[in-house]
Amino acid sequence: MLNILLGHGFFLNMPDGLIAILVLTAIFWCILLFLYFRYKHLRKRIHFQLEAEDKISMYKPRDIRRQMLELAAEHKDVRLMRYNFVLDDYNQIAYKRLNKIRNSITAVPSDIIALIPAARWLFDNYQMMYRQIKKVRSSGTSYEVLPILKARQYRGYPRVYILAKKMVALSGGHLNYENISLMLKAYQEEIPLTDKEIWVLPEVIGFCLLENIIEVADDILKIIKIKAKADRLVKEKLRQGKEITDIASLLCETEPDCKDNYSFHSHVIYLLKNMSFNDADILRYVEYHCNGDGRKLNPTHVFQEEGKTQSHLEAIIRALVISLREINEIDEEGFFAEFSSLEHILSKDPDGVYPRMDSESKGLYRGKIVKLALRYKLSEVDIANECLRLAVEGRAELNCPHHVGSYLMGKGYKLLKAKVLNKAMPDISRKKFNIKGLLYFTTYILVLAASISLLALIITGSYYRQEGKIADTNRMHATAAIMIVAALPLLMGIAQEIANNIFTRAVQTKKIPALDYLDGIPESAKTFVVMPVIVSSREQALEYMERLHKLYLANRQENLYFALLADYMDAPAEKMEIDAVIEEALINRLNELNELYPAKHARFSLFIRYRKWNPSEKCYMCWERKRGKLEELNRLLVGQDEAGTSFSHILCDRQLLQSFKYVITLDADSDLIRDNAAKLVGLIDHPLNRAVIDREAKKVREGYVIIQPAVRNHIPPASCSRFTFIFGGQSGLDSYSTVISDIYQDIFGQAIYTGKGIYNVEVFHYLLDGVIKENTVLSHDLLESCYTRCAFSSAAKIMDSFPSSVLSYIKREHRWIRGDWQLLPWLFLKDRTGRSLCALSKWKIFDNLRRSLVPGSKTLFILLNLALLPDVFYLWLPLVLFNDFLNLIILLVTIMAQKISRPKLALLHRQLLKDIYYALERSFLELVLTPYRAYSAADAIIRTLYRITISKKNLLNWNTAEAVDASILNTKKGYFLSMWSSLLPVAVILPLLFWARLNVAGYLIYSILVLIWIMAFYIAYLISRPKEQKGAALSADDREFLLDACRHTWQFFKQLSSRENNWLCPDNYQITSSVKITDKTSPTNIGLQFLAILSARDLGFESLSSTINRIEGLLDTVMQLPKWKGHLYNWYQIKTLQVLNPDYISTVDSGNFLGHMIALKNGLLQQLTTPLITEDLLRELKKTARLCNPEFKIKDRYESFNDLLENISYIWDDIAGREPKPKENPVWFAQLAENLETLIDEISGYNLKDYRVSSCPSLMELVRQDSKKAKAAAEKINELCKKIDGIISGMDFGFLFNRQRLLFHIGYHVSSNTLDSGCYDLMASESALTSFLAIARGDVPLKHWFRLGRPLTLIKGIPCFVSWSGTMFEYLMPNLVLKEFSGSVFAESARAAVLQQMHYAKSMEIPWGISESQYYRFDLNANYQYMAFGVPKLRLQPVRKNSLVVSPYSTMLALEYSGSAGIKNLRLLKKLGVYGRYGFYEAVDFNGPDAINMKPYKIVTSFMAHHQGMNLVAVNNILNDGIMRKRFHAEPMVKSAEVLLEEKRQSYLISLAKRGYTINVDKSYFRENLYSNRYVGSPAPDVPVVCYLSNNKYSLMITSNGDGFSKYMNMMVHRFRADVHANTGQYIYIKDLGSGKLWSSTYHPTRTEPDEYQAIFSPYKAEFKRRDGDISTHTQVSLSPGHNIEIRKLKLTNHSKEAKRLEITSYLEVVADSHLAELSHPAFNKLFIESEFLAEYKIFLSKRRSSKTEESLYLMHTVKTDRRPNKKVEYENDRMRFIGRNNSPENPAAVVGSLPFSNQAGFCNDPIMSLRVVISIPAGQSASVSFITGVCESVEEAVKISEELDNDYRIDDVFEKFKLQSEIELKYLEIGRNQLTAFQDLISPIFYPNAAYRGPQQNIIRNNKNQSALWRFGISGDNPIMLLTVKSVQNAGIIKDVLKAYEYYRINRLDVDLVIMIETKQGYLQELDELINDMTSSLRIYYAGSKPGIYVLHTYDMSEDEINLLYTVARIVFTERSGIYFRSFSEELSDSDD
Repeated sequence: MLNILLGHGFFLNMPDGLIAILVLTAIFWCILLFLYFRYKHLRKRIHFQLEAEDKISMYKPRDIRRQMLELAAEHKDVRLMRYNFVLDDYNQIAYKRLNKIRNSITAVPSDIIALIPAARWLFDNYQMMYRQIKKVRSSGTSYEVLPILKARQYRGYPRVYILAKKMVALSGGHLNYENISLMLKAYQEEIPLTDKEIWVLPEVIGFCLLENIIEVADDILKIIKIKAKADRLVKEKLRQGKEITDIASLLCETEPDCKDNYSFHSHVIYLLKNMSFNDADILRYVEYHCNGDGRKLNPTHVFQEEGKTQSHLEAIIRALVISLREINEIDEEGFFAEFSSLEHILSKDPDGVYPRMDSESKGLYRGKIVKLALRYKLSEVDIANECLRLAVEGRAELNCPHHVGSYLMGKGYKLLKAKVLNKAMPDISRKKFNIKGLLYFTTYILVLAASISLLALIITGSYYRQEGKIADTNRMHATAAIMIVAALPLLMGIAQEIANNIFTRAVQTKKIPALDYLDGIPESAKTFVVMPVIVSSREQALEYMERLHKLYLANRQENLYFALLADYMDAPAEKMEIDAVIEEALINRLNELNELYPAKHARFSLFIRYRKWNPSEKCYMCWERKRGKLEELNRLLVGQDEAGTSFSHILCDRQLLQSFKYVITLDADSDLIRDNAAKLVGLIDHPLNRAVIDREAKKVREGYVIIQPAVRNHIPPASCSRFTFIFGGQSGLDSYSTVISDIYQDIFGQAIYTGKGIYNVEVFHYLLDGVIKENTVLSHDLLESCYTRCAFSSAAKIMDSFPSSVLSYIKREHRWIRGDWQLLPWLFLKDRTGRSLCALSKWKIFDNLRRSLVPGSKTLFILLNLALLPDVFYLWLPLVLFNDFLNLIILLVTIMAQKISRPKLALLHRQLLKDIYYALERSFLELVLTPYRAYSAADAIIRTLYRITISKKNLLNWNTAEAVDASILNTKKGYFLSMWSSLLPVAVILPLLFWARLNVAGYLIYSILVLIWIMAFYIAYLISRPKEQKGAALSADDREFLLDACRHTWQFFKQLSSRENNWLCPDNYQITSSVKITDKTSPTNIGLQFLAILSARDLGFESLSSTINRIEGLLDTVMQLPKWKGHLYNWYQIKTLQVLNPDYISTVDSGNFLGHMIALKNGLLQQLTTPLITEDLLRELKKTARLCNPEFKIKDRYESFNDLLENISYIWDDIAGREPKPKENPVWFAQLAENLETLIDEISGYNLKDYRVSSCPSLMELVRQDSKKAKAAAEKINELCKKIDGIISGMDFGFLFNRQRLLFHIGYHVSSNTLDSGCYDLMASESALTSFLAIARGDVPLKHWFRLGRPLTLIKGIPCFVSWSGTMFEYLMPNLVLKEFSGSVFAESARAAVLQQMHYAKSMEIPWGISESQYYRFDLNANYQYMAFGVPKLRLQPVRKNSLVVSPYSTMLALEYSGSAGIKNLRLLKKLGVYGRYGFYEAVDFNGPDAINMKPYKIVTSFMAHHQGMNLVAVNNILNDGIMRKRFHAEPMVKSAEVLLEEKRQSYLISLAKRGYTINVDKSYFRENLYSNRYVGSPAPDVPVVCYLSNNKYSLMITSNGDGFSKYMNMMVHRFRADVHANTGQYIYIKDLGSGKLWSSTYHPTRTEPDEYQAIFSPYKAEFKRRDGDISTHTQVSLSPGHNIEIRKLKLTNHSKEAKRLEITSYLEVVADSHLAELSHPAFNKLFIESEFLAEYKIFLSKRRSSKTEESLYLMHTVKTDRRPNKKVEYENDRMRFIGRNNSPENPAAVVGSLPFSNQAGFCNDPIMSLRVVISIPAGQSASVSFITGVCESVEEAVKISEELDNDYRIDDVFEKFKLQSEIELKYLEIGRNQLTAFQDLISPIFYPNAAYRGPQQNIIRNNKNQSALWRFGISGDNPIMLLTVKSVQNAGIIKDVLKAYEYYRINRLDVDLVIMIETKQGYLQELDELINDMTSSLRIYYAGSKPGIYVLHTYDMSEDEINLLYTVARIVFTERSGIYFRSFSEELSDSDD
């Protein structure tokens, strides 16, 4: 101890400087240690090398399982850590590297990227990778509590990260659900992952895949850099030379990393070829750079080696990208449910409750386990098992003893906790003290006391400062007391606000569990949704029924019923005349609804009550208003006699009444969000939430009687007042599930009921029956929650509307205050049953009373502040404005804290500043309205106190919100008369200002206060006025400009749709050298044509009768069109109405058509109430007359229709029956004649002559006047609407929906019964309308809406959804009918998209409006091509170049967002000439100049139907206040779902991509040589078309019939004869075992006629597609680039409605020798083949018996399937047993009779290789079967190949790799598309001689020599011969082409000889000989390993017989005329085909 003291003393005696140094040193070392441990993981990156493909193929499931078990064994030692830096840091690194990749690729010329397929994968999929990194960065995975490994090797790393890395490595990047499942299950056998680990695993796997992609990208970037160096070398060196063709300058030293790099040298060679260097120079370059170290390479080898490298990289990145795509498509909830150990354990819940809970509630349960495990370092699985054991055992004292939730969320939690901690079991019957409640009220009292003390201190200080020590203490104390009393309600509010904010953040939000009833509510939880209303008119009655209808459409679950509880208005008599009208309207509409939705029990009910005399209210009224309705309904539901109620009408299924368990009650203006009724029922019906009653105390012991949902306001409409916008509070729907805190729920477990929610009928009635005395309570909701027990849950939501004006709001507040003060007696008295409220309930009531005093408190305190404390005149400011500024400060602090903790999120500073401004504006307006609110509150309080204490009357005085709104006088006078009370405090302040001594600031503050209170009525009036609409804001000139464009646009539809084309408008009308009309149409075209007709009526272009007639004609056509499941096909021929190929259903088109039909129907119904002759029609009549002939005069205004008729009759008399005069415009002449005729007919027919023009009647008014014509027109409209309803109801979108991914497929192929693999996965898409409608109809679940991706970018501070193409079409087209709510994410995105379009166009100096459209490029039929064009930052789609194609319709769509800028843009386009006969042309293309018209742009002079329709509808919307949207949203089905469009962003911090999601490459187009496919449509063409494939060793030739050969080097694999009747080839038989039908995958050998047949030949594979009945077969034949094998993959699809059992059999006759040897001795050749079958691997092997010195090669044949075969694979090696006697390969006995194979191997006289597999294919599904044939050197190699191809995706990988290698070789061989097609076409006559390709017939006839005569020229004649005849050097072109063909054949192992016969005189020989020698000297045939077969002969050295012989033996004769394309032959073929 002494030493310690001495040491301490020594330390104290040390110099200060030394102490400081020691402290700083210690701090320095602490920082270093922290940095070391913080960043040490960056030093030791964990990297698992991707397993090589050959190694992966050898892994069996047991090997993978073993490796995962070994990994798990290393991962047992872990620790839990809340924040882990590893994932966060690695994510940051990956993010930076990904951006670096973008920068690197952007900086490189695009032609280099085009040469590297792997780089194209990076380019095309960058958006997906970037979205993945953004997802990880914003998801918060780094913040999850994850187990961290403690073992040395992986110390400090999250276990799940190492597991994911291992999965990626072990699979070689080929990850899918199946192998993830295999690996994860194996791992969890040893160690179960935690709940959080399972949840984040898919995301972490995606991140690990991304890391590997980035690693591969580094290798790709190296190649890019190497090629860039090659590019620079060639440019620099050749520029230095004297001549560009001097190769010597490239024969120099290169950089070390380029010296031996094949990518470098191949790119140099590529560039040299492009610069026309000859082959000798290129060979010289190769010899200099590549032939060192004993190597001898040539250009072909260089290309092949680079091809291997690129193929390897492309295969890796493709596998990783595809895996990443699959991971993103995983259903995370399903994944979690399958692999979570906790989920599996809790799902065994003895009560069976847990499996029926929703996912959020399950997460709540698991979260309890996770929290317990984290706190006490326990195993989650152990805790879950203990919980399950407790539930199995049960405890009697618990409510649900056998439910696991009782031990996780209920009282049993203590038992579970004690059990897992091995402690004694606690007594759970003892009531737990609420420590949180005590702390809350303690905090509240302390804050209140501090506030009062502070105020008292300020007042005291003021007095002492003013009067000094002689201050009058009595006066001071009196002043303080007065001020404190005046401010007390305000101070209490401040204290409560502070306490609430503290506890909201300190106390965890209390959530309650729920059952999942979205798919249906059980019988035991049957629920009544009721809407109590007071009805005052027929219209109001129908409106309420429509709201009930809307509620049903949004909540269609079983056992959910809907009722209207209707009361009549208070009246002086028991019955009023209006009652019968209301009653009739309600009953009729009820019956209509029940007929519309038939069910076993009526879905809709109606309860009407009669009035009773109420002495207290002195009127007849319905008993107890809303409370009475619900109480009497409850009596019925619990089985009491209806005689005890006041219901006059009970229209319902009375059998149901007593079966209802719950009631959901809603106000008349409340909307229950879609499926939220089921959520409410699921909440209250959960066992832990069910009320348990203490019947002795008559109170709830556990559970809840009422569930109160979250209530939010609707987003106010665009026309709303400023008051609604500012005071509406939290509005709209959050796109993410946000948990809302309720302080009473979180602390006391009891929330406040607001009258909208769900309650338990029986318990509610039991607790409240007879409790409340009559005529005493108006606001009963709070009181009901005091007697029952109410829970709040934000999981369910209700939407309300906010008052539209100040007066409406204050009157509503007055009513609420009266209701609150009527509860004052309940604070002191007992109820009728002798019970009194608990302290908490009394506090709730008291707090409500306190709130009503706040406005008066504020006003009084301001006045007292000036009167009593003028020296601190500003004292009221912090008190009055405290809450507003507190909330603002908390908001800013919260945002700052979030930004600091999540710095990667972007701050929406503009939105934040805007909302701060709105908050300040609200605070100011609240101050303005304070005196009026104080007066109103005082009035309400005084009235109520008088009524409850003295008069005892009028306590139920109440008016509906509608009645209040109707009574308000919305004028300045009305506001002044209502708000005169604001002048009362002014009258007090003004004298005080003269008396008080204030400084300048004081006078200024109070002067402002006086001014705003004097002007309060006017300010209130201004902010209550609705906003002016955009259409009204347009100038007259702008309106006329738009109308003029629409007039011309309407003529497009009017002139081009006629009876001849069934009233269907053609898709487009093109004006180029001639007019071209495309006679087809689509569903979108048809839908927009309907809306165009309706818009023509709205804009005044057409009369009602012509509109109806046009719609009727077009609708009749639609009814005739062929449909599929109610959907229109994608294209129809408009004259024949035939469906055009392909038979396809487009998801988007169907959605557009459906939406447009809904708008059409409601538009037609609107015509019933619209004036028959509108002002717009008369205006357009006048305009048309002026356009036709200026001499035609029509007045602006007419008094009566008779005056109008007289005026227009003279014009009609003039033009009727005559042709237009030269000065008259023919178009407008016809329009005028038609309009006049219909107008005269309507005026006369409807007897309108005596009507004033200004009061023209509607159809319905005329119907009521018994007009026959009006009745007929109305009936026709109703009939049309019925037809439209039939079309709408007949459409089903379910089959287009992917239930697993919760997304819509792009479309459906009817002919093949297949869906497109792609899905619409973005919210910003033209498919948004389809998604909305499908949800509204109930075809798809609500989850789909929130599954749609919402990637964000930032445009001028506005967050904007990113679309796929970035087009205006995607953003704005759905908005033609869909509403946009101001401030919603959709409105913001649309506005931002338009701003970006304008900004981009401005930067490019062009007009704006880029979208999908036609552009200035033509197809083969001279039609403009069509493409989607977008702008940067708005798209995910990678593009090679930003195209500048501006479409006017884009600006039309954007008019509502752009305003005058849009009109200006349209005027500019018109000035540029983009305007024609039918309005604006399709587009103007700025991508290149118009050389003919000498303009810097090209105008696309066409009109497209759907764009024309959009123009009309868009203008109609802006001129008529969104009329088409209103019609669409008038549909009840649409109304029920429109709340989805109110989605708002509730956070100021978001994750976005500021630079966009794509790589921008603007320098040039990617130059890709796309090789053409060759198509053969007939099964047996006269001339076989062949496809030849080769990997330079193994070759394959196959014909369109299926014949052909395969060979390795010079060895034939199977027998082949060049005879179409011989049936020699490798074949696959298919037999339907059910029907016995037999066919082959190709036409040969069975020759079974298919229903459909097509052969498709490409440079890298052959495909055969056929349809035989219900089975379609798709066969792909290709080679492997790495092995000497071929693969024939069959995909069989069952299109029937029942499972099919198919037998698939292969067949080939074994040769294993050269073709010549087999041809010479076929029988003898067969005797030396032996075979064996490796049963374990299903490999059939054959080989020719070899000599002792030479080992023979093996032929291998095996089969792979993607589904388990029905039985073992059979094999056969005996041709006789297979074919049978008298049979042939066309009908082999073993296949026809399904005879069993011998399954024998060995020697055989006639060997074959045949495998048989039997599989079953379920209805509508597909299966793959792949036969692999090839050559290998050993059995081991065969097994290795077989194992490599065990998985189906490996086979697809082989196809892709061979494709890549083929493309690279063709590119570097400089073989163009047309050349390759010609080379492949020429192979057919080589093997199948064709007269068209042979020599002259006369030469062949004259031949008398045989093959031996060729020998003198050195020609053996064994190989097919091609003959080229040339005459001079002018034939250099054909010589080069033929030599290129020969080179291609020889490199690809096609044995053919080329004879060049020179037909020229000897004097001209030398020049030609030199040319041919030069051309042949550098051919690659010299590297092929065999003697070249090129022979140059001269006719002068040959006899005529020898010439005839050459013409005879040559299979192909090339001449100057034929070239290599033999075009004349092709033409002859095509002519014969025709």
